[in-house]
Amino acid sequence: MNAFMGKIKNRVLNWFYGTSRLTQNLNSFFCNNEVRSFTREFLYFSTGVATALSKSTPRYDRFILKRKPALEFEYIDGVPRIKIDALYQPAEEIREDAKPYESLVRVLVESGILHADITSLIDIGCTSGHLLSNVNSNFPNIRIKGLEIFNFLKEAAPPNIRENIEIVDLRRSLRSADGNFDIAICTEVGEHIDPAWLDVFLDNLMHFTGKTLVLSWSRTYPGPSAPPQHVSVLSTKQMCRVMEAWGFVQNTRYTHLIKGLSAADEDFFPHWRESISIWEKSNKVD
Repeated sequence: MNAFMGKIKNRVLNWFYGTSRLTQNLNSFFCNNEVRSFTREFLYFSTGVATALSKSTPRYDRFILKRKPALEFEYIDGVPRIKIDALYQPAEEIREDAKPYESLVRVLVESGILHADITSLIDIGCTSGHLLSNVNSNFPNIRIKGLEIFNFLKEAAPPNIRENIEIVDLRRSLRSADGNFDIAICTEVGEHIDPAWLDVFLDNLMHFTGKTLVLSWSRTYPGPSAPPQHVSVLSTKQMCRVMEAWGFVQNTRYTHLIKGLSAADEDFFPHWRESISIWEKSNKVD
């Protein structure tokens, strides 16, 4: 009985902490000095993002030092970078259910963003490749590419698109790779990138986006018992300021349209809908 009640308590705490922005703000405000010092030392924003936000760190995560497994770092050119292998395990990361990705494709088609005249599409952080597979089935003439950091996710992808997935670390500059895809899709990635490496990540987004970027970026930390995967949460306002600093312009009409269409599709991930937005490149030189 005690074990059962413990599970119920954890679920309630995870839901409350992970869905209430007020609760998150209060937890951040009342975090201890150890959390603040740890964040300033290891989880500080990269120069460009810090300038855009006039802020040196993300909102403090009260539970960052209690999460398991604990964060470990390596230093690259004097900058701390999270060792990620222990944080992401196949049992939790491989996506078996393709429906949410099929839903995203449907919404992109219904909105008019994805259509037969599109020649290329890249999924940045493509997980198990379901979105790419669906695009390939419905638009076989579109050149597709996926970027993923874990080979076990590539191996779990549908065979028809597996070779279209490239294993890369988005915390390293990829400007020498083929870029300028008509549509770039990046969902559930930004919040996982170390704050100190966001400049590199955003440069990569700009490089791969030829015209349109479909972006979701979480504004909340997960519940207290979740692993420390979300390290760069941004509010909607902060995300917009950062994207604009990198030369993106939000297409508000498409953003509202996507949110409305997704609300009518029961398979669309609610956390995508919360933060999804559509961006286009400005005249800033890539």
